[in-house]
Amino acid sequence: MSPGADQLLIVRDDLGALVCQIERHLDQVVDSMEIQDQIGKHIASVHKSSATPLRDRYTVMFVPEHVLEVKGNVYAQDYRIGKVARVSRQGSEARDSYFVAIAPGQSAAELLAAAICIDWMVRGQVS
Repeated sequence: MSPGADQLLIVRDDLGALVCQIERHLDQVVDSMEIQDQIGKHIASVHKSSATPLRDRYTVMFVPEHVLEVKGNVYAQDYRIGKVARVSRQGSEARDSYFVAIAPGQSAAELLAAAICIDWMVRGQVS
């Protein structure tokens, strides 16, 4: 965990190998989370900003300078991350679960981590 990180989540594949890690920094004015690769190198960040008093806006920023806007209802877990991923509860019967559909050729690990970050920011915990 890097200096200043308040919470750390490790993401592993089905064999238990480290895929990436997510750091949440709570001491900042703007709520943000950092996604790192297996060796701790920054690969993306998710930022939350208040667009209006009733609506938050989320942005996923990949290195180098690839920004994806999050559109849809993050509170109902029904949204898109740019045009490359779709998060939905549709078809999920389990409580606090959702599906993430990722376009071919995209980094599944990074986009799954971004969806986890958004869920964590919305709910204050990981579902």
